Amino acid sequence: MDTWSTAYLARERIEELRARARSDRAARRLRAARRGRADGGPGRIARALAAWRPVREAAARIMAAADPETTPGSRRRAPELSRRIGAPSV
Repeated sequence: MDTWSTAYLARERIEELRARARSDRAARRLRAARRGRADGGPGRIARALAAWRPVREAAARIMAAADPETTPGSRRRAPELSRRIGAPSV
C-alpha cells in the first residue's frame, strides 16, 4: 500500500471517529435530558460542589491570615505558597 492510499484510509477513519463522537455526544445529551438535566450539564451534586468552592477558598485564606506560617495541619508552609494563597507576609 502506498503513502497516498494510507493517508486516504487514515483520513476516512478519522472522519468516521469524529462522526461517532458527535453521535455519542448527542446520545449523552439526550440521556441527560431524560434524567431532568435538559442542558446536559453537571448534575445536582456537581453544582453543589461548585457552589462550595468559593467558601472553601475563603476559609483557606482566613486560616492562612490567622497563622501564615502553618497549614491547618500545623506543618510549615513554603513562603511561595503563602504568597499564592494571598496570605499576609510576616
